[in-house]
Amino acid sequence: MTNNLLLIFFIVVLLVSVGLIVRQWQTRKRIKEMESILEKVLEGNNKLHLFTMPGKETANLSLQINQLMESYQKERILVNREQQARKQLLANLSHDVRTPLASVIGYLEAVTGKLVHGNERELYLQTALQKSYDLKRRVDQLFELVRLDANEIQLKEKKLDICELVRGVVIDFVPLLEKSHFDVETQIPHEEYFVKVDPSALNRVIQNLIRNVLIHGKSGCYLGIHVYVENKHVFVEVIDHGNGIAAQDMEFIFDRLYQGDAARTEHGGLGLAIAYELMKKMGGNINVSSLPSSQTVFKLQLPLAR
Repeated sequence: MTNNLLLIFFIVVLLVSVGLIVRQWQTRKRIKEMESILEKVLEGNNKLHLFTMPGKETANLSLQINQLMESYQKERILVNREQQARKQLLANLSHDVRTPLASVIGYLEAVTGKLVHGNERELYLQTALQKSYDLKRRVDQLFELVRLDANEIQLKEKKLDICELVRGVVIDFVPLLEKSHFDVETQIPHEEYFVKVDPSALNRVIQNLIRNVLIHGKSGCYLGIHVYVENKHVFVEVIDHGNGIAAQDMEFIFDRLYQGDAARTEHGGLGLAIAYELMKKMGGNINVSSLPSSQTVFKLQLPLAR
């Protein structure tokens, strides 16, 4: 009887030992498979996942690793897209700088080479000067964006009448608007609407929006400026009757990294990205609505100051 019990005991121990050895071997094999798959993922294969076997010791580990891999893959896709977008941005900026620079050089070479005379010479000089100003503005915008990203621009907020500020900006643009044959419609109340903002920053925002109309809304030759109050907020609308913005480009219109041609050639540019960043810093908001070939409205929103 005792011998039978000992035999049974040894058989049980043997079976348990064999089971543990087999399970350990399976676990090691599974871990090796995980290592192999992870190495392939790190090498760039983003389509691999670990097969999860319910009830196995490695099931929870496999699930967590799969979640990490999915997160890593999403992050990698995002980084790749941003890198491509930055390359495109640099290419666009390079074009924006080289094109007017080449034009300036061409006009000045014609003048210094005495290829033009009299009134034509003066016209060439004026054109070269204007293109130089445009080039400086684009470079200044680029550096302003860099400083905004680095949080190096410190805004100094003060309480002011936004109606007075908007009137001043529009008046500054009147000569250029008249020269470009724009019809200008303003609806700016005589009441005082006070907001707490950085005057220089808000001035730049409105200037950028009006310049955007002059460049990209010229087919409609119309500028509308409306100021009104609603729900304890003041709104400033800058309206044009140009070509408008395609629906698929609307959500990217303030993104300087967006590669879409429509956003760039119709209403895009660094000016809108700067306006967006400055409005955020002042606790405001900016959005856009557009009906292609009819009307585009950029709307600023700021809380009324107490």
